[in-house]
Amino acid sequence: DATGRVIGVVGVGQDITELARVRAEQERVADDLTRLIDTANAPIIGIDADGRVNEWNQTAERLTGFTKHDVLGKGLVDEFITDDYKDSVRGVLNLALGGQETSNYEFPLFTKQGDRLAVLLNSTTRRDATGRVIGVVGVGQDVTALRKQQIRLHHAQKMESVGALTGRIAHDFNNFLAAIQGNLALVLEGFDDSVESAGNRDCLSDAASAAEDAAYLTRQLLTFSSQQI
Repeated sequence: DATGRVIGVVGVGQDITELARVRAEQERVADDLTRLIDTANAPIIGIDADGRVNEWNQTAERLTGFTKHDVLGKGLVDEFITDDYKDSVRGVLNLALGGQETSNYEFPLFTKQGDRLAVLLNSTTRRDATGRVIGVVGVGQDVTALRKQQIRLHHAQKMESVGALTGRIAHDFNNFLAAIQGNLALVLEGFDDSVESAGNRDCLSDAASAAEDAAYLTRQLLTFSSQQI
């Protein structure tokens, strides 16, 4: 009243039913996205604007052996990228932090056991409500087994080429040896049992023996080229 004594209460209200509903829906969507990221069948890794890990899902844990507790707040490049790729990965992440997204970038990642994984990563910038870049999130694919398979395939193809070349050389060499062995046999048949012929016969016998050894080696090369045991 005029003397300052409290005589009641007056309130000005605002209907926030819709606002509360929208907030509840936003929280539900955020929770759904969090569960989706955490349970995704692909490694998902996020960093903040300073390159520190702020997202590390269950698949990333399973592949690397590092738990979320192990990695959150630590520098992704400094702690978990192999030395030969630190500069290139840092460059890619800096581009993403600058708003330039990179798709399908492959780099090696350390595991807790010290093994090396080949990870194919697709990175996307994260922005706040004002559009400012606040980090990067990457969805990866473990391609370690694929790369090993490709190396084995390349080796097999190389060995197949070596085998084919070996086979051609051995086949031609075998023809030369056949002519050498045939002529040596004819010459040896022409010697008599005289003392004068003995020395020459011994020399040609040695040559014939060497030709037979060469023929055996050639057969081994042909066996290798045909991929037999």
